[in-house]
Amino acid sequence: MEYFVKKGNRKRELYNSVVEYLERRLQEKLTIEEICRDMLLGRSHLEKLFQEVGSMGVMELFHKMKVDTQNG
Repeated sequence: MEYFVKKGNRKRELYNSVVEYLERRLQEKLTIEEICRDMLLGRSHLEKLFQEVGSMGVMELFHKMKVDTQNG
């Protein structure tokens, strides 16, 4: 399944970087705090980014990615 958005601006590129990070960690249990720390983003910045660019929150997307991977 494709979770990335079309490139075009800095926000979209940052969003895709976070999605790439999440894909590499699908076997892990992550918290939003760990994502923020590893991506060097504040929590409100990360949440706002996913509201503006994506169709769901970062943790909701991470959970969906895990489920989709398990279901093949």
